[in-house]
Amino acid sequence: MNRTRGFTLVEVLVALAVFAVAAAALSDNITSVLRAQSQLEERTVAFWVAQNQMARLQLQPDWPTVGLTRGQTSEPTMGRDWYWQIKVSPTPAPRLRRVDIEIRKDPDQTLPDATLTGFIARKSG
Repeated sequence: MNRTRGFTLVEVLVALAVFAVAAAALSDNITSVLRAQSQLEERTVAFWVAQNQMARLQLQPDWPTVGLTRGQTSEPTMGRDWYWQIKVSPTPAPRLRRVDIEIRKDPDQTLPDATLTGFIARKSG
C-alpha cells in the first residue's frame, strides 16, 4: 500500500519564511526603482526648463547684461512652477558671454534640480 505524504508544518513554515523574505526584498527594490524614476523625471523636466530659459536669452534682441537674475516660469511646466536663476558673466572673448542657469522646484532649495551652462555671442550690427 502506497501512502501519499504531504508537506509537514515545518516545511510549510520554512517555505513561507523564504517567500516573505523574497517578497520584502522585491518590494524594497520596486520602491527604489519608482523613487529613482520619479527623480529622473523631475530632473529631466527641470533640464527642459533650463533649455527654454537659454533659448529665450538667445532669442532676445539685446545682448544679456552681466549679473544675476531670478524668476519663476510664467506657466507651469508638467504641472509644476519652476524657479530659475540666471548668472551672466563676461568672458575673455569680448563678444561672448557665459550663461549659467539653475532650476529649482522650490525657491529656498539649496541644490538645483538642473544646471545648464552655455555661451551667447553678441549679434553683429
